[in-house]
Amino acid sequence: MTDYRLQFSTGLEVLRMVRERLPECVVVMFTGTGTEEVAVEAMKAGLDDYVVKRRNHLPRLVASIRSALDRADTRRALRASQANHQAAQEEKGLLLEELYHRLHNNLQIVASLITFSARSFSDPAVQEAFTDIVERIHSLTLLQERLYRSRDLRQIDMAGYLEDLVSRLILGYDGKLEVALELVPLALPLDRASPVALLVNELLLDAVKRAVSTDGKLRVRLALTEERTEMTVIVIGSAGRLLPEDTLSFQIASRLARQVKATVNFSAGEPGSTCTVILPPVDMGRT
Repeated sequence: MTDYRLQFSTGLEVLRMVRERLPECVVVMFTGTGTEEVAVEAMKAGLDDYVVKRRNHLPRLVASIRSALDRADTRRALRASQANHQAAQEEKGLLLEELYHRLHNNLQIVASLITFSARSFSDPAVQEAFTDIVERIHSLTLLQERLYRSRDLRQIDMAGYLEDLVSRLILGYDGKLEVALELVPLALPLDRASPVALLVNELLLDAVKRAVSTDGKLRVRLALTEERTEMTVIVIGSAGRLLPEDTLSFQIASRLARQVKATVNFSAGEPGSTCTVILPPVDMGRT
């Protein structure tokens, strides 16, 4: 792991030296002094991941290192598999895993570039818009990580994904937010899981902001019946409606809901502002 600015050199020089002497060594750059150009040049030179140095990014750094090590193991296994003609089926699976790793890496690069761009603006509303875009990208990277960990490319564990997503969204609030999760096992096929995950991300992103601005309490419930799947998000004590209709988040959520034939209902009262996402049986799977 290296920074960009070092007393004796730069992170790019360190990367080049490591690649010349130890081609298999994993290299991650964790820096707050780089630029968009540095990030792109480093990735082209073979950097495994680039993480912007911020306090609330430390958990992301740990996940980045683990992911980079996993990718290195996959590459080594792939090369070993290529030497054995009898391992054709295994090789196909490893190639597919490598494809997912590359997609994850590209998403991380895009998120870092957007974070850099946000620094050019002093308007808090503009910076918040950039931050929301980054959170949407990270929701996709979480989905990719969940897919990789499951080793099952056909479906996604949505309960586990929700736990990861909520944990990521509350990282920057230093324990100011109280979250209660009531989740049951639920697996969705990949073509349904992606839009559902993005829909849930829009809802939770708005809910977390509202919960922090009020009394800091949020409840997320995932329930299954024979007829449907329900996910309910409640911001305790909040007076405002979740996902107001005049926002970009509402427009995104509405399109995603139509895509998976989900119904989204809003209400306000006791114990607070509530949104319920209902998925039809065709989208439902039990783990």
